[in-house]
Amino acid sequence: MRGRFFYVIFYLSTLFLVIACKPVSEFIEPVNYIETVKKIEINSPDYNNNKMINLENLVYSFLKTNYDDVTKESITWEEEGKLENGALIKASYKDAFVEIRAIKNGDFIEVKPIEINFRDKNSNRYNILNVPFKNITNEANVSNNTSTNTSYNDLVPDNNTNSSNEDYSSNYNNNSSEEEPYSKYKNKFGKVVNDKYVGGDFIEFVKNADYEESFYLKEQFWEMADNMYVTKDKKTYYYLFDIINKLEEKADTNMPKIDFLEVEGKKLYYTVGFPKDYNANTPSWIQFEIFERKFQDGLALRTAHVSCAINGIEYKDWEAIDAIYK
Repeated sequence: MRGRFFYVIFYLSTLFLVIACKPVSEFIEPVNYIETVKKIEINSPDYNNNKMINLENLVYSFLKTNYDDVTKESITWEEEGKLENGALIKASYKDAFVEIRAIKNGDFIEVKPIEINFRDKNSNRYNILNVPFKNITNEANVSNNTSTNTSYNDLVPDNNTNSSNEDYSSNYNNNSSEEEPYSKYKNKFGKVVNDKYVGGDFIEFVKNADYEESFYLKEQFWEMADNMYVTKDKKTYYYLFDIINKLEEKADTNMPKIDFLEVEGKKLYYTVGFPKDYNANTPSWIQFEIFERKFQDGLALRTAHVSCAINGIEYKDWEAIDAIYK
């Protein structure tokens, strides 16, 4: 299991293009990561424009979707943890927050937008691909305020010619619908309808998906997982995302959690890890073994087994559930 997490962290670290940075030399040592990060500019996640937005405004726009009373001055910025050659920055207001990894690379502070972790007041998680925004008026320093569930157009390396984001370049049609970023994937893979997957064999799709396709399929999985649970008496139901949130409360972690889907045989495995520091050390994790069940109106996913580790101690099935909830 730890080998898998090392692979995933290494994969994420090497695959995603670093597209946001700020020279360290502009600042007096020791580096003020918070003020540096605030000023870093990235392309706006709003696919209807090509303007840049700095991370301070990005955070503010997201938190505004949760609390109308938030102001830039009321947002708490802090160094939540030390990373190897960097810092984990947290910007929060009440129960909503954003976590940003800032890594010092020579004379630059670098931020990978795909690694920014957005969490709303209800603990729903977003990334740069689907982060919601609040339309903000009369705010001169918030650039081109944006709509919800938008696409990001500078996410993957330029040599990936099959990138789904290449359709959202400077020639993007402003009259395109909000659903259009995923339209070609819906046509190819189908989608979730009333908690059932319609359009083919979901597990087989995940097994054969390329990098860009996997984002769409993971969102479809999350939609189905919202209503997935385990029960042994049909009286008490433990929902997957609630299980994950409960484990996160117990985990000794100082990093944003990571998650991934993988297929072995005819089973789908959904794994969530809670890393400790910026390395392969992941003392807490949970894995769900999942299978498909066919119905007349589509496929449903069901949980066969649960295994987890809580700060280095491993559990399986109902021992895992009991340990997480006790």
